[in-house]
Order: sequence, then C-alpha cells, then structure tokens
Amino acid sequence: MNRTESLFQYTRGGWHAVPSTHGEILLVADSFHVKDGMAWAPERHAKRFVQSCHTLCGVSPDHASTFWQAAMEHIPQVGVWFPRTELVRHGADFRLRLRLRRAPPQQTTARLWRELYHDQRKQPRHKGIDLLHLVSLRESAARYGADEGLLCTNGGNLLEGLTSRILWWEENVLCTTSPRQRVFPGITAALICEIAREKGIPVTYRLRRPAELDGCETWVVNAFHGIRSAVNWAHAPWRVPEKDSRSIWQEALDIMALRHIRTVW
Repeated sequence: MNRTESLFQYTRGGWHAVPSTHGEILLVADSFHVKDGMAWAPERHAKRFVQSCHTLCGVSPDHASTFWQAAMEHIPQVGVWFPRTELVRHGADFRLRLRLRRAPPQQTTARLWRELYHDQRKQPRHKGIDLLHLVSLRESAARYGADEGLLCTNGGNLLEGLTSRILWWEENVLCTTSPRQRVFPGITAALICEIAREKGIPVTYRLRRPAELDGCETWVVNAFHGIRSAVNWAHAPWRVPEKDSRSIWQEALDIMALRHIRTVW
C-alpha cells in the first residue's frame, strides 16, 4: 500500500487495520468518487457489489449488505475520496475489506490509446479478479501519454475501455456497446442512457470498429471521473469534433444521481 490509502478488514466485531495483503486474491471490488459524503448512485454500487459477492463466492447478501453499510459509515464525511470495497480470498477464507484512498484529481477529458487490447478477461461482468490485469494495461498505455485503453472483440470491434464504458454520438443518437457483449455493467453509463431516454433522445446498442467512430463525439465514463470527453491527440484511435456537450450532461448526471452514501437502501 502507498501512503495515500489505508486498508481495513470487516468482521462482526468491527473494523481492523490491515498492514499487508500478501497472499490474497482479489475477487470482487467496487469503487467510486466520494466528495463530502456524496456519490453518484451509491445504492446501485451497493446492489452490484452484493450481487457479485453472492454470485461468485456464495457470500450471504445480508452479510455483504451489512458490510457495505458499515463501510459507508467508515468513509469520512469531509474531503474527496476514492474508496474501494473488496472481497478477497486468503487461503480458504473470504474476507470483506474497505480500501480507503485519497482521490486524485478528476479529469474532464481523456486521451484514448490507438492500440486495441483483445479481451482476455475471466469475468467481464464482475469487477475484481481481472482488475489488476486491466490496470496494468492502462499503465502501459499511460507510458505513451494515454489516459485510457480500449478492449475489443477478436474481430476488432470496440467493447469498452479498460476501466470505463465508451459512449458516442451518431447524429442525434446516443450509442454504446450492447450489454449482450462481454462488457461490464457500468453504472455511470446506465445513468447517462436513462437521462437520454427521459429527454426523448434515442439510445441504441451498436457494434463498431474504431474507424467507424471517426467524427463522432465520444465520452469515456466511469464512477470516478463521471463523463470525460475523448480528445484529439497524436495517438488517438479516431478523430472527434472540437466542441462537445459534456458539461451539460455532467450537470444532468449530478442532478439525477448525486446522493449521500450513508443513506440506508
């Protein structure tokens, strides 16, 4: 661990600081941006985490829900944080943990890396076991100046970002990859699509090669940054318009989804 984070293990007796994670395997994780106790749709993150713990590891939903609520109580109410709830395996034991991290600065733009990574995830619809691999790929892209890399099918069609979902505009239609593909059920992307539908804007699922997105306004979205606009740079996989509508939609996302993390769901 680095100096900007602390790790706590949850038991029925309360929280215990954990000095080391040697020998553990991360199975389920969920993280999001928290500012002064507020986050986008924390109840959806709770539901997704609890479901993954139960589906992948058989953890009781009641136990995982109790852990989640305790974790939200443990996150400071002041400041900007990037907490991560975790289910890990240590030998034959499962352990629920909270990784409390200071948040780095949020971005409003993202430089996408032109090289595509073929999807080799073991559990694409659950965050956890593949996370270290995805972060390693993103760090590899960052060495060339990129903020995010892209996953693709064996046929070269776009799936999503390494730690984000990709949305784009074709004319006045908001597009993204179908959930029937090997994609993560991103909460922020789902919220944005719901906002679009409420506005009467068509939302559709399309499978596209990166070259087919040339000229499309493109968003890179996740639970930390919210909406980032893809930008033109030397290693961009496609060109985007110079002007975008990100700020309007980010404001709509805040209005719709910002809620206190300690609300009992």
